[in-house]
Amino acid sequence: MSPTPGTATAFSNGQQQLLAAPSAPTTIGRADKFHEALNRTLSWDLPQHRRPHEAAVRKSLKALKPPPSTTAADEELPLPPPFKIKMVEQITLLPRPRREKLLREAGYNVFCLRSDQVFIDLLTDSGTSAMSDVQWANMMNTPQAYAGSSSFYTLEAVVHDLFGFKHVLPEHQGRAAENVLFSSLVAPLPGCFVPNNTHFDTTEANVLRCGGHPVNLAVPEAYDTALASPFKGNMDVEALEAFIEEHGPANIPVIMITVTNNSAGGQPVSMDNVRKVSAVARRHGIPLFMDAARFAENCWFIQRGEPGYRGKPLRDIARELFSYADGCTFSGKKEALANVGGLLCCNDDALYETLRNLTIVATLYIGSILAQAMPAVVLLLEDLVAMARGLMEVTDQAYQEYRHSQIELLAGLLRNAGVPIVEPPGGHAVYVDAKRFLPHIPPEQFPAQGRRAALQVRGAAVQALTAALYGVSGVRGVEIGSSCFGRIDEESGAFVPARLELMRLALPRRVYTDNHLRYVAAGLIKLYQQRDSIEGLRRVYATKLLSHFTARFVPAGQAVQEAPAAEAAAAPAGAEESSYTSSSGDGFTSSDEEVQGKQQQQQQQQQRQQQEEQGQQLAARRAAVAAAAAAATHVA
Repeated sequence: MSPTPGTATAFSNGQQQLLAAPSAPTTIGRADKFHEALNRTLSWDLPQHRRPHEAAVRKSLKALKPPPSTTAADEELPLPPPFKIKMVEQITLLPRPRREKLLREAGYNVFCLRSDQVFIDLLTDSGTSAMSDVQWANMMNTPQAYAGSSSFYTLEAVVHDLFGFKHVLPEHQGRAAENVLFSSLVAPLPGCFVPNNTHFDTTEANVLRCGGHPVNLAVPEAYDTALASPFKGNMDVEALEAFIEEHGPANIPVIMITVTNNSAGGQPVSMDNVRKVSAVARRHGIPLFMDAARFAENCWFIQRGEPGYRGKPLRDIARELFSYADGCTFSGKKEALANVGGLLCCNDDALYETLRNLTIVATLYIGSILAQAMPAVVLLLEDLVAMARGLMEVTDQAYQEYRHSQIELLAGLLRNAGVPIVEPPGGHAVYVDAKRFLPHIPPEQFPAQGRRAALQVRGAAVQALTAALYGVSGVRGVEIGSSCFGRIDEESGAFVPARLELMRLALPRRVYTDNHLRYVAAGLIKLYQQRDSIEGLRRVYATKLLSHFTARFVPAGQAVQEAPAAEAAAAPAGAEESSYTSSSGDGFTSSDEEVQGKQQQQQQQQQRQQQEEQGQQLAARRAAVAAAAAAATHVA
């Protein structure tokens, strides 16, 4: 679905109302601030049945009230973390021979390790944070209701105040919000593009699944890992303008901007850059949506490094940041400090009706199919109040200072030992540059002989590094490189590696102490001293989309005659022994180039037919949704 001219301007009307309203007091938790947020929520031009139940929301005020921040402004001593520990979880370091055996069984993919086999888990900061006592208390006190729960209205009031968007839809996680958004806007057509500063893996996969083409337009500095520039997560505004001119606004249903830029080292985006991207989007009538998973950390970087924002409260910075967008996707598993949950927000009334209906339909498909390997996807009423409280805590100044001090600690230990990392350190993780760490392992290699000659070593350096780190220390990081973002060029058939080969060490919030991070640094420094002995890996199994979650590898130097047996053992049950499927859908079943070419042509033809059918189905579905919405409006 392509936006009509002026759509973005229409989307921004609610933001103009918000910006015209008096700014809220900066002391979070005071009754007058909450009442102002509540009154602002009530002032939206919403149907009566959608307005929050004021009494129910006010009932939650006492439980939601956060304590005042403690800062180091008047202190001579460095402050410790702004919390104390009430509950602990046992972790166990398995013996090294056991860890190496587990690695082999997992196909050298740390995603396939069980959590109880990991000593310190830095795979992700999503859904792994420690919740506060108030979050848990609010969850225990949540009233249960099938419809009209006060939990939603409590969350809605907080989101209206902080994000400022007119419409709020709770989702079970951020990727679900992306799924609903792109299913509504992206059509499976050859000329449908979604620009972003840099797509993360799930965002890219959702665009591809809907038949669109994700386009990364980060500034050139983003790809220089040694350059200490303050806002390397920015979008290249000139490149965006040129791309729109080349392809036309009608072929760009939405522009995304990700804060912070996860795939480019967790780098922040400046307020000035967001403002300029917003101006471009509105000039061309294209809605701008923000992937706001780590918005508060981005606001901290703006506060610290952008002129005019020093000393400005984080919540005020966040309100301005969101005012330039027409909506957002948000993972509550990051900066709502919750273990599950997400948000999809927008200002446009018609788009909201479509998104709401798709969200309702999506609940038919949410089940426990991912329970074995992924977090639970069921969103409970308790999670809504946990998110509401978490949004208040994450924008607390003292919390953000503590959060970034841990990142700086780990980065400093590695930097001082010569370990190559992305500079400056990002907001939620330290990223190790695998290209500089392991220069002897290329992102792509071709075995010299054998019937598996077409199997490439993809993302070998980063996968080898993550596997080696677990082997030497029991620490789990994650690959952000060619295994995740590599692709096959449709014209030449050549493998195109990712521009960055990074290992991410993501810090769960309020989980690990500084001594845990010192242990992580010691293990990685030891590995760096032995880096020449680390061998690359060959990928032998992968799925079409998001392959890095379940991919399997074998050592690259393994004897050719032993490879088939090892690959068969590494591949999960049910995988075809004779075929290989990459993240870009390339299939190799023979070393004969002619046969491969014919197969690729057939696959491309089938994909085009499927896209045409999907386009027709999507058009019919949208027409049905629009008719249902019109009928519902008529009845109301």
